[in-house]
Amino acid sequence: MTDDQLRLLTSLGYHAVTEMPDGLWAGLHPFIYTVGIVVGALADRTGMYDDRWCYHGPVEALAALHEWKSRAFDGEPGGWHRHPSSGRRRGADGTITIRP
Repeated sequence: MTDDQLRLLTSLGYHAVTEMPDGLWAGLHPFIYTVGIVVGALADRTGMYDDRWCYHGPVEALAALHEWKSRAFDGEPGGWHRHPSSGRRRGADGTITIRP
């Protein structure tokens, strides 16, 4: 990731931005009711993200991002409560449901 790419992403409100394999980046972004781990392509100069996992707060999201990075970004991050693009939601008991 170049300094220009990092500056662009941080200027758009992304935090804890880190480079992933295959030309992707991951970072945190605050939303109205959640904090998301978001993933986007480094080649995209607009700063848009392609995927998102929602967390109740920044502490949980940052811990999940670090844990995911420790697994070389294998699979998806853990501990999320909502994955908007798939409609999946995780209850307090860990049960995953799908809502259209």
